[in-house]
Amino acid sequence: EDAKEAFKKMLAAHGVRANTKWEEVVNRTKTDERFDALATTSEKKQCLNEYQMMQTKLEREAKRMAEKKAREGFIALLEERREALNITSSTRLTRDDGIEAALCEDVRWKAVSNGREP
Repeated sequence: EDAKEAFKKMLAAHGVRANTKWEEVVNRTKTDERFDALATTSEKKQCLNEYQMMQTKLEREAKRMAEKKAREGFIALLEERREALNITSSTRLTRDDGIEAALCEDVRWKAVSNGREP
């Protein structure tokens, strides 16, 4: 277990991401003494796979939290400007209304991606 942890710490230290290929991992880390913490190539590949699965989960969660924070900021922006722009619960945001023009420079407006755009 200590060897696995050392190997995973080495992967993190070398910036290995969830989509990094095995050959690239070897090239980046072969000079690190922790590379030999695990004896066989299959153990190293298995540990890499575990690390990458965890990285995928962490990256997905970080993205989800960033999107949630952006939505919360966007809603706060609309609340702040509700009266000035006559925004109600039934107001629809369209490209040709004045709401976008009034808010488009705010970072909270820019942070929320439009699902219709690529």
